Amino acid sequence: MIKTYNPHEPVKEIVAILHKYKIPIAAVNQVFELVQEDIQRETIPYNPKDENATKLNKTKE
Repeated sequence: MIKTYNPHEPVKEIVAILHKYKIPIAAVNQVFELVQEDIQRETIPYNPKDENATKLNKTKE
């Protein structure tokens, strides 16, 4: 089964966080570029054949 996501779901929460930190509209792209860089640097790609990933899947079931 392919899981899907709704990109609209987190919008209000993200806007609230941007407002909380007083990020101007003109700076939103810069913030998201930094977020994307951080994600790429800090995230380990999911590999279903990885032994640790298999263990994680079994503990969630």
